[in-house]
Amino acid sequence: MNVCPDAELLYVRTDGTRLDSVLVEYDRGTTFYREYAAKFEAYSHYQRYMRTTLPPILVVIQRPATARTIREAIDGVGAGDVPVVLVLEADLMQHGLLKALARS
Repeated sequence: MNVCPDAELLYVRTDGTRLDSVLVEYDRGTTFYREYAAKFEAYSHYQRYMRTTLPPILVVIQRPATARTIREAIDGVGAGDVPVVLVLEADLMQHGLLKALARS
């Protein structure tokens, strides 16, 4: 499976010292365990093949139950090396991007 995030966001932290990036996956609630497993296995394979670490992958989700499914899929395929930050869209809208990324 080829994997491509929905977006890549470049941003400068509030201290203004460096440019950072985050990959964005926006979940509309239509993806199931099997698709998550394939996606994060592909991200993990890419990291190993390229001998690099991806920037954090911000996964914007609609429901808390989705977070459990994604974590189970990541664990199920051994993709724990992929830097994933799961955030509810409502929390992202209320608290902003930098607070969400601070959890990573």
